[in-house]
Amino acid sequence: MRGPDATAPRHRLASDARTHRRRSPPTLLRSPDALVLRRAAAADAARVSRSAAGSALACLCIAGPTASGKSRAAMAFATGLAPTRAVEIVSVDSAQVYRGMDIGTAKPGAAERAAVPHHLIDVLDPAERYSAARFVADAGAAIEAIAARGALPLLVGGTMLYFKALLEGLSALPPGASSR
Repeated sequence: MRGPDATAPRHRLASDARTHRRRSPPTLLRSPDALVLRRAAAADAARVSRSAAGSALACLCIAGPTASGKSRAAMAFATGLAPTRAVEIVSVDSAQVYRGMDIGTAKPGAAERAAVPHHLIDVLDPAERYSAARFVADAGAAIEAIAARGALPLLVGGTMLYFKALLEGLSALPPGASSR
């Protein structure tokens, strides 16, 4: 015989669980070393970036999963700091680097890009290859150029491999290994 719960649809429990999960918004924390943006309840905290040589790069990072409010937090931070210091955003997104891939990438709109300069967005055709190593070179050049203008680089995105490569460096390929 069936019990009272046997008539309830099984998929209901999964959908109810999904509606109760909410991502916490990014919050602004003060650190002795730097001003750090960090998601309130996540381990994917933003960190002060360090180059492979270990010297501090003067930048801030906002990292987190899709739809966690990174872009909104970055724009709020940039516009809030604007009266005292210019901020330029460097995209850390593996899809935003490609031209024409506007649907599904949540690229900043024209108004946002006009209000705060953005880098590493719409720089390649989709047929071109892009790698973590190339991102490190491109982001490093952007960070240095932004700092040379006296602005603060703010790295924003969700491609954790790119953050890891920039913050921790990449391992060298073994001798004789060829790239495809």
